[in-house]
Amino acid sequence: MRAMAIIGAGVLGLTAVAGCGGGANPPRSAAPSRVRQADAAPCRPADLVWRPDGPLVGMTGEHSEVYYLVNQGTSACSVRGYPTVELYDAAGRKLPFRYAHGGGPYITKKKPKTVSLRPDTAGYVVIAKYRCDRGITSDAASVTLSLPLIGGGAASRHLRLSVTGPRGLSYCLGGPHDPGQLVTISPLVRFLQETLPAH
Repeated sequence: MRAMAIIGAGVLGLTAVAGCGGGANPPRSAAPSRVRQADAAPCRPADLVWRPDGPLVGMTGEHSEVYYLVNQGTSACSVRGYPTVELYDAAGRKLPFRYAHGGGPYITKKKPKTVSLRPDTAGYVVIAKYRCDRGITSDAASVTLSLPLIGGGAASRHLRLSVTGPRGLSYCLGGPHDPGQLVTISPLVRFLQETLPAH
């Protein structure tokens, strides 16, 4: 899966490599949805599934993972917001990261907008953090994502991370306030480039 994003005055190519969690490539739409946001009913949990899209090769020091939420239902529906994210080590222990909705050097500061998904189309979320400069105490091996839905319920799934170790979303040495302990979460957006900060 490839996405191109304009950063500053130049163009930086961003590559999301398919994660080891498996799954097909993200559904693609040849044209923007003609369904108006107000016309699409809220999505139902049974119609949505999270899938991994691998790491995002981005800015210096950035370690990130891309996920997409697919509408597997038979009609267009609407979603909005930030997912709740929790990262775990290989033994299933929750890592004590700090989490933030948007902002920072890697993720847009724009607030969530209602996203209308036609059948077999997807919205994107990126979770990103700074590298561990002082070393690693624990490797994050899996993640739980849970997006509260407009009509009630949530779209939730537990997935393996595609990359572990120094290039992954590891918990750093240096205590809870180390810059590498903050994980920033994008809002759900229709196109991957919308997760990026404006420069």
